Parts: sequence; C-alpha cells; structure tokens
Amino acid sequence: MARTYLITGGANSGKARWAIRYFAHCRDVAYITSNDDMEEDLRKRMEITNEQNGVKWDVIRYDGTPADIISNDHNFFIFDGLPEYTLALLGMTSDTDIISEEKAKAVKKQVIQDVSDMMQKAQNVNADLIIITLETGFSVVPPHSAQQIFRDILCSVNQRIANIADEVYLSVSGIQMQIK
Repeated sequence: MARTYLITGGANSGKARWAIRYFAHCRDVAYITSNDDMEEDLRKRMEITNEQNGVKWDVIRYDGTPADIISNDHNFFIFDGLPEYTLALLGMTSDTDIISEEKAKAVKKQVIQDVSDMMQKAQNVNADLIIITLETGFSVVPPHSAQQIFRDILCSVNQRIANIADEVYLSVSGIQMQIK
C-alpha cells in the first residue's frame, strides 16, 4: 500500500538527508527537484547510500507540474521542492514587491491542486512519496508583503498536506520527530 510522508522543518534542518536515509535500501527511487544543481552534500549522501546499498536512484529535474513526474518507472519518490514550486508559480524574484490578492488565491489553489494530484498519482501507481517543505510557522513575520504572501500560502498548503499525509515528520537541528 502506497504511503505519503510530509517532512517539514527549517532551512538546512536535515529534511532531505532524512528523506534519502528513509529510502536508503529502496530501489527505483526518483529524487524530484526543481534545482539545476543539487547541493553537493546531498548528492554525495545519495551516492554513498546508493553504493552502500547497491541501488541506483534517478535525480529528475522538473519544470512543469510535479504530478507529471510520477509514473510506474519508480516505486519511491522524493519531491524536494514544495517551497520552490510555490515561488515559481508566484513568479517571485528577490525584487518582487507586490503580489495581488487574486494571484495569491489562485496560486494557493493551484499548489494545493497540483500536490493533491501528485499524491493521488503516487497512490494510483502504488508508489511511496515523501514531500519536503519548509516549516514557516516558526519564522518571524517577513518585512515585505510578497514574502508574507509566500509564507501564508506555504503555511496553508503545508497544513492541507499534513492533514491528508499518512505520516508527518518535523526536522529540527538534524533530528527528525514523527508528529503524525
């Protein structure tokens, strides 16, 4: 039976390392990222994990909808990029100042729909899925309105996913705790 896991925590809190370790002994894992260059530390951890366990994982960069990556080609998926996906849909850059309320509502709806579709597709192909996100509830209120909108959207999306995920983990200082 396919399961969905959500791992949340602050930046560089060990979320991706946990996900890699969680599927360390699994074959047919796809690590889905929106980054052109995976962090060197993560790439090395993945290579060591693969070598130690005799497995080979695929790193898949996506530009479109995350659900498009889910297929029968893999039994396990790690989606490392919920915050980045949200930022991309918002069209945010470092100098973005204003995001309309209509756009914010549309993006929130789109992210929730796209992640729900990804989760459903993983269920349909009987694949386990780990979704990695940032826990924005512990942060200070951002000074710019666009950053506040991003935080609010990600908070809403995280809550929705946490409610429907099979298991939820919080990563703090490299230690992961199951909270659901």
